[in-house]
Amino acid sequence: MAKKNSPVIWQVSFQNLEKAAYHYLKRYSSSSENLKRVLLKRVFRAQKVQPFDWDVTNNWIEEIVEKLKTIGIIDDKEFADRKAVIFNNQGNSKLMIRKKLENKGVEKKLIDESIKNLEKQIVDPDFTAAIRFLERRKMGPYRHPNNRSEYREKDLRSMARAGFAYSVAKQLLEVESIRDLNFMKSQIVIHNNN
Repeated sequence: MAKKNSPVIWQVSFQNLEKAAYHYLKRYSSSSENLKRVLLKRVFRAQKVQPFDWDVTNNWIEEIVEKLKTIGIIDDKEFADRKAVIFNNQGNSKLMIRKKLENKGVEKKLIDESIKNLEKQIVDPDFTAAIRFLERRKMGPYRHPNNRSEYREKDLRSMARAGFAYSVAKQLLEVESIRDLNFMKSQIVIHNNN
C-alpha cells in the first residue's frame, strides 16, 4: 500500500531546472551564485533516485543562470545594494552585512560597491544599525534602569560580536533614556535627508 503523502520523484532535466529557478525567484530575491547553489541542492536530492551526468547538469544550471542574467531577472549589483539597505535597517553592522552578502555568493567587488552606496545614502550606517540593534535586543536604554549596570559588559560583548566598534557601543549603551536615543536617531534622519 502506497503512502498518502509520498513525494513525487523530481526528474532532472533542463526544463525542470528552469521551472525550479523561476519558482524560486518568484518567492525570493537571489544572487546568481545563490541560485546555482539552490539548483545544485535540488539536483543533489534527486541524485538519490535518478542517475545523471553532473557535467551536463552543471552546464544546464550555468546556462539557466546566464539566461536569467541576460534578461535582467537576476542582477547581482541590484541584489547586493537592496540587501545591504535591508540588513542595515535590521540592525546589522557593515561587517555583518559584508559577511551575509558573502554567504549569499555576492562577489567581493560588488559587496564593496554596495557598502559604499550604503554610506552615500546614510551618514553613518553603523551608528544607525547599532541603534536598531539596541531596539531589537532590548539593550542599553531599553533595559530596566535597575538592571542596566549589571548587563553593560554583556551588552558591549554582544555588540562587539555583531561587528560594532567599541566607541559606538559604549556611546549608545551610556544613553540615559529612549527619548535621548530617539533624538539621536532623528538627527541622523535629518542629516540623511539633506
